[in-house]
Formats: sequence, C-alpha cells, structure tokens
Amino acid sequence: MIKFKKSEKIAAKDRTVFGGWEKKVIQPSTAAKRIAENNEIDPKLINIDEFEEMAIRLGYWRTR
Repeated sequence: MIKFKKSEKIAAKDRTVFGGWEKKVIQPSTAAKRIAENNEIDPKLINIDEFEEMAIRLGYWRTR
C-alpha cells in the first residue's frame, strides 16, 4: 500500500499525476515512479498493479 505524505503541496502533485494517468497522458510506470518520488518512497517498491489499484480507490479510472 502506498503511504502518502500529508502535505497539500505534495497532494497537488499527486493529483496532477493521477489525472495525467487517467487521461492517458502519463504511462502507468512513469506515474507510479512520480508518485513514489513525490512521497519519498523507493520507486522500486511500488509496482504498476499496486499503483493502478490505489488510483481506482482514489476515484481515478483509466480504461485499458
């Protein structure tokens, strides 16, 4: 599970990444890496399936 930082500035960056992923502007692997970097998590610890699951839980939906 992704642990998000509690900062409005970081949350705004995360919303931008999830929105870009949802609109297919950002590839899933790039989006997962950016979320990890925003929240100071090792990017190797987040896999794409976990990222997509978290995005859906947060209300973002991307058709395949």
